[in-house]
Amino acid sequence: MLKFASIFRVAVLAHTSLWVMSAELFAQGDPVGSVPLFSIKKYIQRLEVEEFRLRAELADLPKIDDSLQLDAYGYHSGYLPVLDELPEEPRWTVELKTTLEHSFNEFFLIPAADRRFDDMPGYGFPRRFRITAVAQDGSREVIADWRERDYPDPGRYPVRFAGTGGSLDTILLEVYRGTVEGGREFFALDEALIRTDFFVMKTLAIRSSASFESPPFWSADYLIDQKTSCGLPVGAAVGGEPLSDYIMRYRKQPAEQVLLLDLGRKVHVSMISLYPARPPEGIIVPGYGFPGSVRLQMFRDRPNDPQEIERVVEESALPNPGNNVVRISGNSRFVRWVQLTFSDFPVHEGMYTFALGEVALQGVELLQCRVASWDGQGQVDALVDRTANGLLVLPMNQWVNGLIRRNMLERRLNDIARLMVESVEHRRRILKTAWIVIGALIASLVIAALIYQHILRRVGALRLKQRITRDLHDEVGSNLGGMALMASALERTAASGEMKEELGELALMARDACASLREVVWLIDRSGVRLPDLLVKLRERTERVLDGMELTFEMPDDCPDVEIPLTLKRHLLMYFKEALHNCARHAQATKVDVSVQVAPAGFRLQMRDNGCGFDVSSVVDGWGLDSMRKRAQEMGGKMDLETAPGQGTVLVLTIPWKILLNKTDHPYKTSNRPGRFGCRKKDEA
Repeated sequence: MLKFASIFRVAVLAHTSLWVMSAELFAQGDPVGSVPLFSIKKYIQRLEVEEFRLRAELADLPKIDDSLQLDAYGYHSGYLPVLDELPEEPRWTVELKTTLEHSFNEFFLIPAADRRFDDMPGYGFPRRFRITAVAQDGSREVIADWRERDYPDPGRYPVRFAGTGGSLDTILLEVYRGTVEGGREFFALDEALIRTDFFVMKTLAIRSSASFESPPFWSADYLIDQKTSCGLPVGAAVGGEPLSDYIMRYRKQPAEQVLLLDLGRKVHVSMISLYPARPPEGIIVPGYGFPGSVRLQMFRDRPNDPQEIERVVEESALPNPGNNVVRISGNSRFVRWVQLTFSDFPVHEGMYTFALGEVALQGVELLQCRVASWDGQGQVDALVDRTANGLLVLPMNQWVNGLIRRNMLERRLNDIARLMVESVEHRRRILKTAWIVIGALIASLVIAALIYQHILRRVGALRLKQRITRDLHDEVGSNLGGMALMASALERTAASGEMKEELGELALMARDACASLREVVWLIDRSGVRLPDLLVKLRERTERVLDGMELTFEMPDDCPDVEIPLTLKRHLLMYFKEALHNCARHAQATKVDVSVQVAPAGFRLQMRDNGCGFDVSSVVDGWGLDSMRKRAQEMGGKMDLETAPGQGTVLVLTIPWKILLNKTDHPYKTSNRPGRFGCRKKDEA
């Protein structure tokens, strides 16, 4: 019987299944899959805190902006056939010449932009390459070697490689595998930059093995012009209200505009950077108001003194810078005064326009300066407020490193966004699984409760049935037995023959009823009836009903232990009951032999008495022979009767073996050797 402990085991099993299924979801090999269900909320909160921190840092970093370049896209290699195997020798080589006596710290490669698409993704970055630094003494050191595997696609963001820290004469870029497009192989770069301790060095010359020369768009020289497709080297917006870009308009071509800057003391000036302005109307105009010519003069102590001139640079016919900075080398001169003379101003909307976002002087860092004199008009301090287009001006090296940092943060933010989505989905899957398991658990408990209630009802019904059978056996059975004994005793003492016959009939009816009651009790106590047990019950009925006669009951020594169909059992008991009843009432026999045989042909039950016999043709309905024949036919067998007046009676019932078992393939084992069971006369008992 199913106990409450079994129900508890079902509940524990279902509970365990929940955690097993959850563990299977955790074991996905990714960070989210290893987070337990009850920690997912805290995990998402940690991701949100990290996201907030990264976005706050990202707001202060420079970002890639369309440079509005009209020319100088960068370097594009020549096209070569695609190779299946990586060659031992480089397919393209690029040499960058410079003069650096010490502190070669970093080397940057800025990817070219694919201008065929609106979002301008990265274009043609080399996949397998090696970068070698050649010092001024001729020694070589490999600073990057990506020949064994493809370099990850950087998109539009700059790529940084650590320098040697020493002197530098040449950077050698060897490309072994480029980008494949249209069945051809090539590579492209926007800019190559060499950084020392404090600033980006100007590369003096470039030599390449195979360059796709198509000025003014692609050329080897554009790899070292310090113009990029990433926009102005500026950072975040300046707090407060920064000065706007310097913009002046004239109805006629103005004279040269001279700007004199005072550094306050003599310092080394390595670079002068001119930032283009942003149109005030908001219309995109590349290089708005940028002068076509500029002359640089640098003075040691006294400005405008020819004897104090340290450096003079004439820059005429300047190209439109687009959204890029124009740099003029200061050659690290030790000066205090820097004078810039601007001329050749462009026309916008019918007016000559002079516009600049910033004039930045750089030594080891951005230098502080003031406007000592200015020939023009307007708020000239906007030229030295360290802002351009409302954004903070950055040195080139700081700007490039800021872009690299932004790339790292944006990748991490993309990972955080993915992890948060996966965490929510992970929690949803676990909860869905949990609800399924909980539903299965509830269903299991309900089914277990229903089974338990069903078992309780069956147990109660069985106990009630057992109590009723005990009551029948103890009360009714004992009363019937007592009636049979009393009727038998009265029969022996009866004076008249008619009374003696009636009392004998009463005793017979009492014994028959007692035998029937015992059989009913026996059947109630059993779920099935097997052949040996049934034969024993036939023998017991014979002894009770034919009490006082000499009895023998023969049955096989090794009777097959098979279950008898309930319908056949009922007919067989009723048939045998009728046979015994007829023998007891009408045969006037003193001896009865009953034998049972089980052979391959079937089951055979024979009953023989030494009674008076009878004429079959004169049999009346009360003897029940027709009923017995019908029962034999219903059992699938037949009944044979042999009798004659004064010669006793032989009654034979034969049932085929297959019908007896109601199965065609059931094995059986039998012996026809009869045996005697202790059937005795009543006076011998």
